[in-house]
Amino acid sequence: MKKIGIIGFGWLGEPLGHHLKEAGYTVVGSCTSEQKKERLWADGLHAVYFKLSLIRRAWRIRHFFRWMCWS
Repeated sequence: MKKIGIIGFGWLGEPLGHHLKEAGYTVVGSCTSEQKKERLWADGLHAVYFKLSLIRRAWRIRHFFRWMCWS
């Protein structure tokens, strides 16, 4: 299985995620709203909701990639 992570399903990350999904990848990434997370999941992209302070950001990103690589 091919898996790839995208930090930020924004104006660049979301179209890239759809393209990679069509190419056969499992795509995991982050977004900053629950509504967008639900829409991305419905579209087949594995979105994780991130609403972080700067202090906690590094720990959460590390945890996100650990989850992405080992699940």
